[in-house]
Amino acid sequence: MLWLLLNSAWATCPSPATFQSLSQSLVQAEQAFRRSDRGALEAAEAEAERQLPCLDGPLRPSDVASFMRLKGIALFVRKERDAATVWFEAARSVEPSYNLPEALIPERHPLRRAFEAIEVSEPASDRLPEPAEGWLEVNGRPADEVPAELPWILQWRDGSGRIRTTSLGPVDSGRWPYPLRYVRGRWQIVTSGVVQAAMAELGPVRSGLTARALIEAGGRFAVDAGLRTLFTSISAEAASEVRFIPGAHLGGRVWLGQQTVQPFVGALALLTSHAEQAAAPGGVAFGGIRFGRTSFFVDAGVEAGYSRDGFVQLDVGVGFGR
Repeated sequence: MLWLLLNSAWATCPSPATFQSLSQSLVQAEQAFRRSDRGALEAAEAEAERQLPCLDGPLRPSDVASFMRLKGIALFVRKERDAATVWFEAARSVEPSYNLPEALIPERHPLRRAFEAIEVSEPASDRLPEPAEGWLEVNGRPADEVPAELPWILQWRDGSGRIRTTSLGPVDSGRWPYPLRYVRGRWQIVTSGVVQAAMAELGPVRSGLTARALIEAGGRFAVDAGLRTLFTSISAEAASEVRFIPGAHLGGRVWLGQQTVQPFVGALALLTSHAEQAAAPGGVAFGGIRFGRTSFFVDAGVEAGYSRDGFVQLDVGVGFGR
């Protein structure tokens, strides 16, 4: 099962909320407005907001529009007219044919005039990052975009179609409430410090640096191309010097999950030069763990390979991606 990113509101849920309980809160809000009971209206609004991220079932567009109208009504009653207009606009964009019932909002009520004055239009949109599995629904419909300047409700379904998160947006950039297919983006640059030891015999431990570019090639696979150099101390006739061993590699790695801590494995074709500066082919198998899911991350791994002789190498690096 892929990692499930729970937003902070979900983390406070003692148990999943049902669609029926959310609907009841919306009905109670309408009843409170009819009675001019501001306290009950605000209590119903708060309860609906608490239940929304805990919802365990799908929302229809009409359900989303009802929640948005509730928010607009509550804000209008609190005299936050600009914010109320935004929510009314969001509700009308989801359900443009809806008319406020006169039993709820009288004909000449200022709230009705504010609601009906909004021109229904297609809002500007922003592309959603692709989920690692399953699909997304925005405002009760399958979608890959969200309104750019209006509130929205997003639900993520996993590969089996089950609702796993329900979130109210907008959200902070980079904090999407579902696992992303391309968590770090289409490419990454990683710079690592390394320590290498020969397998066959005890000898000087070499240290060095690698710089690699990872390019997403679809799914969980990434092409891994890089340059590397080792620094090794040698002694000759009582004098010591440091020798550089440059090299290059090309291969790939596979991500084994979409967690915050992500394991990976891979294989590389390796080309290095040695004492006489002649190119020496070799190969590497490696595995490791990545810490972080944003544009900045830390990699730690172990390589086992052969180039003139066998070696084991530890890598610890930092990187960034897009």
